[in-house]
Amino acid sequence: MRLLDVFSRLYAKEDKIIAWWSAGVTSAVAVKMAIEKYGIHRVEPIYFEIDSHHEDNIRFKKECEEWYGIPIRVERSSKYKDQFDVIARTGYFNGPSGARCTVELKKNIRFLIESKEKYYGQVFGFEFSKKEINRAIRFSEQYDVNPLYPLIERAMTKPECLHYLESAGIRRPRMYELGYPNNNCIGCVKGGMGYWNKIRKDFPETFDRMKNLEDKMGNSCLKIPLSQLEENRGVEPEIIMPDCGNFCDIEFGELIDDRCNDILENPKTIERLYK
Repeated sequence: MRLLDVFSRLYAKEDKIIAWWSAGVTSAVAVKMAIEKYGIHRVEPIYFEIDSHHEDNIRFKKECEEWYGIPIRVERSSKYKDQFDVIARTGYFNGPSGARCTVELKKNIRFLIESKEKYYGQVFGFEFSKKEINRAIRFSEQYDVNPLYPLIERAMTKPECLHYLESAGIRRPRMYELGYPNNNCIGCVKGGMGYWNKIRKDFPETFDRMKNLEDKMGNSCLKIPLSQLEENRGVEPEIIMPDCGNFCDIEFGELIDDRCNDILENPKTIERLYK
């Protein structure tokens, strides 16, 4: 980065936009959309690194940094290494209040950054789907952080994000190539029976590690212990295929953004949640 660029970013802290980069397809494209909308000097991508991520994330991060023209800042918990470490030290897998590892490895770090740094807003990679729009609305109501949702604004679904990413010459993360719908940590406690049976096939050491941890802690991330999970239980996740959707490479910059009352019909109305 040029010296002038560095000083421009340092002297505009209150205008800074934090963009949460998770090594997933949607967050990767959301960061790019934010850079195009708000400017490269304002956006700072941040990644929460853990020990149990796929090694291909390093390659994906590097390619995204080259695509953005700015580095992705890496943060990590000062207390825990990954979800296995959280479970072993707290005894908590998953429950009605969510996964303890999400709190310790992501949320608490985000809260700390929010409390210490000045910024204008935060970019989240919620894609254009009913579920994610509902998440965005709830998040905006519960957190006073000026959240920004560039993918919902542009009505971009996850397959469309994948198409856009690969059109830029960036290969999808390895976890997507293996058929997982997300690029979370390997061995996510929020996965179902089908997910864990796929982990058993693709990452047997991870499956055994979680199974042994369950036996030791006397608890499970599923309704039944992994040691009792039959290999034919659950539905294996479907691989995400790229979809150009309602745009092509030439048309992408001219997506319709006319206002209407329903976000599903007019994504631009999501901006009513912004400050």
